[in-house]
Amino acid sequence: EKSKSRTIQYAPLVRPDEVESFEEFAYDFFETSGYEDMGVSSIGRGIHAVNDTTGKRYHSTEPPPNANHNALFPIFQTGALDHNWDAVMFNVYTHRTSVVPIDAMLNCSYAAIEDGIGDALDIGSMCASITDIVKLTQDDEFDPAVVLRFPIIVPVNASDPSSPLDVVGLVAMVHNWNTVLSRSTCDSELRVVVSNENGEWSFSLECQTSQYISEGNKHNSAYSSMRRRFSLPPFKGDVSYKVSIFPTSSLVDEFRSDGPVYVCAITVAVILLTSIVFMSYDHFVRGEVQKKEEAKTSFVRFISHEMRTPMNVVSLGLKLLYDQLCHLSSMYPTPVCTFENEDGVSQCPELVIPVNVIQEWKDMVSTVEDGSDAAVDVLTSLINYDSIAAGVVLVRTTQLNLWQLVEHCVQQYEIEAVERDVSLRLDMYVSSTNVSTSMRKYMDNLVCMGDESKLVTALRCFLTNALKYTPPGGAILVTVEWKKDGLPYVSFVEKNMLRAGSMVIRVIDNGVGMSAETQQHLFRGDDNFHRRDGHVAHDIQASLRISKSIVEMHGGLISGKSDGVDRGSVFTLELPVYIHKKMRDLSVLDQDSDIEYGVPSGSISPHLTSSESSTTCDSHLTISLPPDSITGETDTAEIPPIPPSSSRLSTYEVCKAVENFDRLQLPRQRVLVVDDVTVCRKVLTNALTRSGYECYDACDGVECLAQYKRLNALNKPVDLIVIDYDMPHMNGPSATKALRYSGCRVPIIGIIGNLASKGKDDFLSHGASAAVFKPLALNHIKAVLSDANDKTMMAEYDKS
Repeated sequence: EKSKSRTIQYAPLVRPDEVESFEEFAYDFFETSGYEDMGVSSIGRGIHAVNDTTGKRYHSTEPPPNANHNALFPIFQTGALDHNWDAVMFNVYTHRTSVVPIDAMLNCSYAAIEDGIGDALDIGSMCASITDIVKLTQDDEFDPAVVLRFPIIVPVNASDPSSPLDVVGLVAMVHNWNTVLSRSTCDSELRVVVSNENGEWSFSLECQTSQYISEGNKHNSAYSSMRRRFSLPPFKGDVSYKVSIFPTSSLVDEFRSDGPVYVCAITVAVILLTSIVFMSYDHFVRGEVQKKEEAKTSFVRFISHEMRTPMNVVSLGLKLLYDQLCHLSSMYPTPVCTFENEDGVSQCPELVIPVNVIQEWKDMVSTVEDGSDAAVDVLTSLINYDSIAAGVVLVRTTQLNLWQLVEHCVQQYEIEAVERDVSLRLDMYVSSTNVSTSMRKYMDNLVCMGDESKLVTALRCFLTNALKYTPPGGAILVTVEWKKDGLPYVSFVEKNMLRAGSMVIRVIDNGVGMSAETQQHLFRGDDNFHRRDGHVAHDIQASLRISKSIVEMHGGLISGKSDGVDRGSVFTLELPVYIHKKMRDLSVLDQDSDIEYGVPSGSISPHLTSSESSTTCDSHLTISLPPDSITGETDTAEIPPIPPSSSRLSTYEVCKAVENFDRLQLPRQRVLVVDDVTVCRKVLTNALTRSGYECYDACDGVECLAQYKRLNALNKPVDLIVIDYDMPHMNGPSATKALRYSGCRVPIIGIIGNLASKGKDDFLSHGASAAVFKPLALNHIKAVLSDANDKTMMAEYDKS
């Protein structure tokens, strides 16, 4: 036992009718034990109590009025007698803080005994009660304390342990909270708040020493979030206790460290340093990538220029040669000479070339010219692929007649088809022969708004693919179909133009076909493309990818499908078409007719045979209707041509018209040709001279300025300047700018050897009238000069 810390008291249960006998027994026991004055209060001997109102003691012989049990509990034994002498024989049942806890203890005990729950010790622990905060009489200052009471339960017959149990008294243990908290192992300062339903009491705890502070919660609110709370075991009574622990500033300071700050600072520094390193690395890598891209672009431009320059010579030379052959053929409007007569004797005059030989030469020149154009288109495809990969594509929109465009593309592959022993056929038709003249004219004027070179690239990709994978003896069918309501979602803002459905172009072959897996990777940019299982075709894949990008840029659709390996393929290209507003009324004439122009989807079988193919002639086109579902036969019907054959000119008439045009008595116009490549300069000068122009030349920009000034001084001003881009000393755009600054107002055509948009922009921004790409067509020059002549004639007319 320790003074002020813990006091143990024993109080027997005394019935009111046992008060007198108990008092006699108690005082005899005290005297026998040598404590004659023990239990004697201010009222003398006897069980006593204190009136809560008056504070006076009185002789207690009855339980308090608010008690539930008819019993008294006078203190018979107590520890620390020097402090608790006056407590002996005090009836604790009468104290205001003890009535409810003792009643709860007794209720629990009697119920447990009746129900037979546990033995005496178990019931004593289970039914212990606790009081509210009390002030001990021996304490000079308020020091919060509580009283724990445990029932004493023994058998009624002490000699028979199995006899019924009964409550015979209680043991009380008085605890100060300071004492309880001081026995906790804590080396740091804490704030402890003890609370119950009736209030809160704060304590300071440091180094196993507890100090009561005051009533209420006195912790630092800055540390409320760090609170730790626990509850005392559930004692009987009207209150329950909770203990809350809070840190103090000294404890926080003890555990506060600058280490986390340093770690955080170091971490941030490392992150910043790493970010700077990566950003620097990214900057340098981007610089290297940009240099490589610029080098690649320069290389592509160089290759483009170096290849287009000789191709320009070839194209102009072929054009000049063709014009010469046209001139020769115009001298023989009818075939007056053949190689031999019926007897095999030649009837041709000496030094006279037969007309049929000239025609063969002309056809050969046309074929070579088509091959030259195809080579230029291959180069264009290379540059297009580079532009698509870089995400920069320049589309030059013009009005295109797809009927003629497809026909021209197919004609370029006729020789290759013959060499491969593959039948190549072009069908442009409608699904009914009941087509009015107005509707035919309407269809003939349908145009596609797009870039001719890029659309030709897509069509050639389909044809090349079909020829490559169609075996000898196979067949390829190219169809053109107009759908009145095709691609309705495509819109295009163009003055005087209206949407008029779409044009569907199909390339159908009976070649090796494609598997389902191959079709999934057909237009993707990966390396898994197989036109046939086991045969990788990366070149075709790249071309198909380019074609897909081109078609989508024009608002169209592209697809490829096959029924399987060795069952042929169908590649489809659909483009939106337009009609001029003036032609709109032509379609109204036939809007009541229920005619669908073009072949319905799925009506053409890809399983063609060479016997099914036919060659179209100039005077008519053929239509192959779907095979009959029962007989399997194919109907063939003739329909009016597109365009009508009556509007076509013969080869002789075309050549004669060109010859007459070149010989018109027009004022000789002067053209200044500027190119650093001697061959290109000579060929272009020769071609223009043959066309009736007076030509002068210069090898670079500096000589161009000198030549221009010299001709003006000789009173021979030029009417047109044709100038190349890449030249030594002074390039084309710089020379154009210098000419404009010197007062030159004549048209200037810039010639660009590569397809980079920068070249065209440079020319136009420096004052050029137009910029064209090699190979140069004489039509460009004639169109510019014709426009200049028209403006001059209008000016002269206005003056008159």
